[in-house]
Amino acid sequence: MQIRHTRPEDLPAMQEIFADARAFMRENGNPDQWGDRFPTREMLDKDLALHRSYVCEDNGKIAATFAFTTDGEPTYRVIRGGAWLDDAPYGVVHRIAAAKGTAQTTPETPAEIRPLRIEAGFTKTVHILFPSPVTYIDIGSMDIIAGKADGAENVVRVKAAVRNFAAETNLTVITEDGGFFTFDVYYAENPAVSTLNLTVQEPQPESMKKPAAVGYPQPTAPASESRVLLREVGREKPATVKRMLSDIYRQNRTDVKGIRTKKYGIGVEVLGIYVFNDVIYIHTCISNDTNISFEVDARRFIVADRKLAKRTAQQQTSLEILRVCNDPAVVRGHQRQRTVFALPKLTISDDKVLLLEIIEKNGARHQTVEIPAKELLEAKLL
Repeated sequence: MQIRHTRPEDLPAMQEIFADARAFMRENGNPDQWGDRFPTREMLDKDLALHRSYVCEDNGKIAATFAFTTDGEPTYRVIRGGAWLDDAPYGVVHRIAAAKGTAQTTPETPAEIRPLRIEAGFTKTVHILFPSPVTYIDIGSMDIIAGKADGAENVVRVKAAVRNFAAETNLTVITEDGGFFTFDVYYAENPAVSTLNLTVQEPQPESMKKPAAVGYPQPTAPASESRVLLREVGREKPATVKRMLSDIYRQNRTDVKGIRTKKYGIGVEVLGIYVFNDVIYIHTCISNDTNISFEVDARRFIVADRKLAKRTAQQQTSLEILRVCNDPAVVRGHQRQRTVFALPKLTISDDKVLLLEIIEKNGARHQTVEIPAKELLEAKLL
């Protein structure tokens, strides 16, 4: 088999391959992605003219076809909640399809991996538990957001970035033990399955099963907490850190005063600083006194020189946030939200400050709160 550029005389065979592919997709529950005409003849002609159309030829017959381009992908120009690692060129494969029967004619064809169908909501998060730590996550479009849950190595959370996105998209996950998982993702205001547990191998008791929509994965029995592979938090057990965060949030005390900032109608205040077993807990509140929602793009803690903190980004060291309790993406107008952060053991000299920076998404109302070294040393013991 060889891969070569498409020639004009290949187009009829390619159109037949695409027709078979559309029929296969319809028969397997995916009638809308390519519809009745995609890709159109105009698209194929354009790919051919731009030398980005390829075919796989096997014994003189067209076995498969695809489009490959290094001109960039418009969908990736804006990445919500992230960014490209660098400006290096990249390639994109589109419109890939194989001729009917190709799999049967290849002696060593790998076993087919059928995607699981899941739903993603705009206001509800779906969590997927994997058998081992996740090393790779890829989303098919910017309609969804997917990433590892904070502190959990084998839990991926999935959410819609756009309300009511029309076309299906996909999610691919690779785990440390070589596992390859693929999902077809559809929008639903209320996802049928909110937690998909792929760590459970044993059959689920009938008493725990709930009816599921046709074609959707059956939710599994709740896994024990030990199945979630959490990173160590210093000397502390992850379950203890989680309990401490929840207790601080639930008690809602104000044990620190005067550490606050307010600009552009947005206020940020530190309500308490605590310590237990060398883990620092910082209780904060953000308030929005305007009519415009404040979308949080990022929160970060930075150790900086006290005299230069407001003027330069030099001499700054970012801290890892170990865990978070209540991490709202949006603070709506005339509302307030509290968040509790867990940080690694920290002491700083008097000429340093701890900065909490909160960056607004698609806006300029960024906030920075200075936490003096003295306040950290006087952290209240839990």
